[in-house]
Amino acid sequence: MGYKLIIFDLDGTLIDSLADITDSFNIALQRCGRNPLSLAQVRSMIGTGMINFLEQALGKETSQKMFDQVHRYFVEEYAKNLSNKTVYYPGIPEMLSSINGGRTMAVLSNKNTEFIQPVLDHLSIGSYFSMCFGGNNPYGKKPSPAAVEVLMKKYGVSKEETIIIGDMSVDIRTAQQAGISSCAVFWGYGKKDDLLTFNPDHTAETPDDILSIV
Repeated sequence: MGYKLIIFDLDGTLIDSLADITDSFNIALQRCGRNPLSLAQVRSMIGTGMINFLEQALGKETSQKMFDQVHRYFVEEYAKNLSNKTVYYPGIPEMLSSINGGRTMAVLSNKNTEFIQPVLDHLSIGSYFSMCFGGNNPYGKKPSPAAVEVLMKKYGVSKEETIIIGDMSVDIRTAQQAGISSCAVFWGYGKKDDLLTFNPDHTAETPDDILSIV
């Protein structure tokens, strides 16, 4: 196809950050006298932004005071620990290097923006991306198409020339709301069967598969 703007999700697509997110959240819970969560529990909750994650993890009965306290502690802990165990998925640097050149790549994540560039740079893949938007960007988090529209306008590309690549249904829904192409990847946190119900335009079993799509 030769897409001119390739927008990647971050967690579960480019990087596996589950261990650092879980560790940081459990430290925050411990500081507040709450019980820790398992990797599997955290994995089932991430992808739709920090506030949604905390609401699921803490439960509706949690007081606003407790919610705010855990939120504050988690941000503090994750800022210190976001690169301890986080790794890129096998084949990601090679895939990015093969795409790079004459086309624009960006990151659109529901992770807070301030966490994105540091972890990308720590993994030595930050230079591939012209722009990184997180869930607290001024245009709204996924599945809102607003940030996608800003990126297309900034780089002067059409909907037909743009694709989102991600591991969660929220990525596919974002693409659909923006009227652009989508690619679901199956190595991340989303479940393959669930992703397929959202009818992505393309699918990828490995990062190498992306090269034949874009």
